[in-house]
Amino acid sequence: MAIIKGIDLQIPEYIPVRRFTPEEMVEMDMPGMGSGSKFDDAPGAPSVLIKNGKLEVNNDTCIYGGTYDDKGTQDFRFLTYNGDLGGIMVDNSTYEIKRATISLSGKSLGLGLERSGLFVYNGSNVTMEDSVVYANGQRRSCYTVMKNSVFRAKNSTFICMGAPFGPDAPVAEENNHLRGLFGCTWDTARNSDMQDNSQEYLDHCTIISDGSPCLSVDGSEGFNRVVANDCRIVAVKSGYGTYSDTFCHIILNRCDLDIADTAGVLAGEADLSFNNCRIRSGKWIAVGHTIVSLASQRSTLLMKDCDCDCKFDAFSAKSCNLHLELDGCTIRPENGVLIRSEINPGVKGPRVVRPAPGEKMYGIRAFLKNGVYEGNIIHEDPERDMGVYLENCRLNGAIQNASVRFGAGSRWMATADSSITIDGTVDISAIYAAEGVTIYARAKENFGTYELTGGGKIIVTE
Repeated sequence: MAIIKGIDLQIPEYIPVRRFTPEEMVEMDMPGMGSGSKFDDAPGAPSVLIKNGKLEVNNDTCIYGGTYDDKGTQDFRFLTYNGDLGGIMVDNSTYEIKRATISLSGKSLGLGLERSGLFVYNGSNVTMEDSVVYANGQRRSCYTVMKNSVFRAKNSTFICMGAPFGPDAPVAEENNHLRGLFGCTWDTARNSDMQDNSQEYLDHCTIISDGSPCLSVDGSEGFNRVVANDCRIVAVKSGYGTYSDTFCHIILNRCDLDIADTAGVLAGEADLSFNNCRIRSGKWIAVGHTIVSLASQRSTLLMKDCDCDCKFDAFSAKSCNLHLELDGCTIRPENGVLIRSEINPGVKGPRVVRPAPGEKMYGIRAFLKNGVYEGNIIHEDPERDMGVYLENCRLNGAIQNASVRFGAGSRWMATADSSITIDGTVDISAIYAAEGVTIYARAKENFGTYELTGGGKIIVTE
């Protein structure tokens, strides 16, 4: 069979973007919920406050049982119908919570913070075991972690029944476009939220939201990390599984995600890893988008040994640079699209992020390894390019407007007409095409028309 010498394309060097100063974040409209949002000034108070290692009980009328002191609480039972009254706040302290039941109901004027079931704040270190936190009402949150704090939860359940969703959902106007992407907005509720150089570790936990985000991580001010092991994450009617915002790092190991809208969202300089996870999504498996960040920033999505079903495109890159690695995964997109890039729809005003004239973008780089991958790869973003890298895998689907590099043991079955640039050298015996299918390929040498196994053909031009 013929050898085609393609164009040797180099993966663009990527230099991570430095963290922003607080002044730059305000100037770029990147304050985050904990750094200047309109929700911050809303009244709210915890019922139990542990500050600087000392316990203060602000409101004991909502406490129905348990013991608690400066170091921790056991069998804590809490129930409130006051929308702006929270459960436990830990400020600059270390605290242990065991077998707690915290229930919040009522519409809140503010989002999270002191009004949460648990608020871990200002360098605190909190562990929670065998507990249940239930939040019901607009902007109610099970827990919030902020300001250089660490939260660890084990064998616990967090249930958030947020505001109504659908056409009557309360939506801040500037966030209206998010509804189409994620099925919910910041103004409904968040099961949890973490910000400001904090960390969160969840083991054998259950996170359930009816119409709101499950694990939300943003406003990092430089660094946020979430590690979830052996957890079940469910968005029942609307919402996303997790959100990795700029300078955030999220790792999900052996988790089961059943998500109404999008399993994972990335924005800006962020990374998200799924390892040995089972994912069922009503829309996308993952979406990368650029909003309130820099056009040059790159998001990184790593998936290994995952089993996934979705109804929309499996992976969507919306006006963003995305580094995607799939290793040993099974992906079943119902609409037949494995990867699609496009200009971010519905984003207007100062939040539109576009490359400057001549600015070089990392683009979309999709590495497919060790498996059989089904679905089309479609590149529709004119502001950056896309490269597909196959290694010891088979891809069944069309490829539109992307470069393709064939590594060892790789095969491609083109199921519809395709347009590619050959990156490197390929033996065309590695390329199959069904009868009637034509592949249009740019290369450096060996121009001509070649018949392919399966009855299709490839037309190679300069």
